[in-house]
Amino acid sequence: MTARGSTFHLLVGKHAYGKYLCIPNWGIGTEISSLSDCFWNRERLEQDYPELSKVDIISIVKALEALSSYVTL
Repeated sequence: MTARGSTFHLLVGKHAYGKYLCIPNWGIGTEISSLSDCFWNRERLEQDYPELSKVDIISIVKALEALSSYVTL
């Protein structure tokens, strides 16, 4: 995904205890809620990766939400 000058390689999946998001080119790996849960996913990224800009976090969360129309986890 590319948004506002930043590029993210999003990997999403689920494991026995929940769902996860990995963005290897940014060193990000965290648990997420459903792909469409923008509030929870944003809070998680803000908490775990405070160095990320709000614009990048919102871009990631909105990409996950858009992905939810095509993928069921």
